[in-house]
Amino acid sequence: MYCSKCGTQNDDNAVQCVQCGAAIQQIEPAGDPSGQQVSSHLAPAILVTIFCCLPFGIVAIVYAAKVNGKLKTDDYSGALDASKKAKTWCWVAFGIGLAFQMLSILAAIAIPQFVTYRERSYQAAAQADLRNAAIAQEAYFVDNGTYADSIEKLVGNTYGLYISENVTVEIIAAGKDHYNMVAYHEGGKKSFQITGPNGAIKMYSQ
Repeated sequence: MYCSKCGTQNDDNAVQCVQCGAAIQQIEPAGDPSGQQVSSHLAPAILVTIFCCLPFGIVAIVYAAKVNGKLKTDDYSGALDASKKAKTWCWVAFGIGLAFQMLSILAAIAIPQFVTYRERSYQAAAQADLRNAAIAQEAYFVDNGTYADSIEKLVGNTYGLYISENVTVEIIAAGKDHYNMVAYHEGGKKSFQITGPNGAIKMYSQ
């Protein structure tokens, strides 16, 4: 082995040049050719297991636990590989945990709103059918001189009443000068009432 400073030939295992004393070979720590420490990432692995994603966090802990064991046997490349895998699985567990938390927050916001909107649509359908039933009652009165006492008399092409799916319209009372009807959607929580002629739709309470 030649000295890069003065060109003198030295033994292959020489540390310093016999001529000028310059260092010609660096002694590296056993098992660690880079001289750098290898992190096990055990602490992050434990944290993501507890707070983020248990299955992937456990995988990270398994790889983290292998790092020190491999270093003790001077298996630097194996320790480095285990360290990289532990770090990767830490990030995977963290990412999945974060995504799950975000979805949970979005669901907590969206589900109540969806339930509210659905309830409103049910109520709107019941009110619309009740309003149409009132129109049909007036058409029936023109032909018969009295208001219909059953909803079946209004349904169909003759008086133009078509009831929406899952909506029930009932005639509570009817005569020559009045009618009283209620409507509700089976998925809704409210019922509505109209008293005619010329009545307005309002909440129905028994």
